[in-house]
Amino acid sequence: MSSRSRREAASRADARRRTRQIDRSDGPAEGESDVAAQDAQAPAAAGGLLGRLFPTAPPLPNKPDPLAGFSYSGPFRSAAAGLYVLANHPRAWVPMGIAWAAAQTFAFVNGYTALAYSNRFAALPPNYALIDTIVLVIGAFAVLAAGWIGWARPWLFGVAAVVTGTLLQATFIWLLPNAEAVAPAGAGALFVAVILNSLPQVLFGAFLGWYGGYLRRRLAANQPPPQRRGRRR
Repeated sequence: MSSRSRREAASRADARRRTRQIDRSDGPAEGESDVAAQDAQAPAAAGGLLGRLFPTAPPLPNKPDPLAGFSYSGPFRSAAAGLYVLANHPRAWVPMGIAWAAAQTFAFVNGYTALAYSNRFAALPPNYALIDTIVLVIGAFAVLAAGWIGWARPWLFGVAAVVTGTLLQATFIWLLPNAEAVAPAGAGALFVAVILNSLPQVLFGAFLGWYGGYLRRRLAANQPPPQRRGRRR
């Protein structure tokens, strides 16, 4: 067999092999393997540590525009847009703020917060660690739920839940009949103390609210697409 005949036979065999590979979908076509490898390496190289801890999550599918109907275009558009979103979705942050306030008030009624504000740490009740853990878990889940439900701006819904809960808690403590026993300076001073003590928790609420929305987007992105069922004959 001449060299030309061998080349033609090899070419035909290679064409048949490629055809069978495409029919079976055993592997990528020519040139696709390099592209796939580059795409796989791109996310690992971008973002650094934060990119690995929190990979990019796509927006939730089939969701309407949260700013539909919002027409303000002044200098404070961003702040006004946030208030607009909160006003249109109160069920995402008001109930969670009530849950936050209930948890914090539970700690106060059981003596932990009251003693902490009065600087009598030596007299802390023996179950203060359990109370603190319960308060932390309930508050964290409440703020996470606010960010989960408030998909438009989850961090803002987390902040709104914490601020609402703090105001409700401070108001309840202010109205307690024995508030003066805890704060000799008066109930008003106790109200201010509760507010000031809760200011760092606003950052906690912003992060947990953001993470609640991020977690929802990640779970939605990892769900497999619905499979279409063929008609039975």
